[in-house]
Amino acid sequence: MNLNSNLQQLLGDPDWPIESDLAELAKTLLDNPRTDARTDLMARLDGELQDYLDFCRFREQQKLRGSVAERHAAWEAACLAEACAILQRQSLRDFGYVPQQLFSEPLRVC
Repeated sequence: MNLNSNLQQLLGDPDWPIESDLAELAKTLLDNPRTDARTDLMARLDGELQDYLDFCRFREQQKLRGSVAERHAAWEAACLAEACAILQRQSLRDFGYVPQQLFSEPLRVC
């Protein structure tokens, strides 16, 4: 998909409530694609569009049901779970399972 179709999809999706100022930016880009401020507008919309596309992938994979709030809560919970898993793997790579000070002295077998 290209940028214009992604923006149109974002603006027309009832599952994605968008703040009015961002909606106006998206409409400005769609109405006037050759605007001099295109780069600035895209920089402000980029995070919103990436979140929206991620939500769409999640919604399609999970076949979500429930209200808009429930679908968003499920997506946010999945994002948080993924972030926690990434942090846990990073911590294990950096520090291992056991703190180093536990083995600072040699073990004795009695």
